[in-house]
Amino acid sequence: DDPAVQIASNTSEAKLTNDLVVKIKNVLNQHHFQYHNIEVTGNNLLIRFSDTDTQFKAQAFLKSIVEPQYTVAINLAPATPHWLQWLGARP
Repeated sequence: DDPAVQIASNTSEAKLTNDLVVKIKNVLNQHHFQYHNIEVTGNNLLIRFSDTDTQFKAQAFLKSIVEPQYTVAINLAPATPHWLQWLGARP
């Protein structure tokens, strides 16, 4: 599993827009948070990191930017490739 930070909207009015995703990418890059990728699924945003230290620092920083409209939570994201998942493999 990859250490990850998940951002989800707290209300129906708070949508994960492309502008918000760009803002988060810019902030992470400006403050030198190294991340693997950012995935948007509906009203959830998942940012994958290579280590837990960066994950926790990024979570605290992102909370100060997007709360109270969004929840920022620590998560572990499965790193199993899709073709292995299709075969039934699990982490």
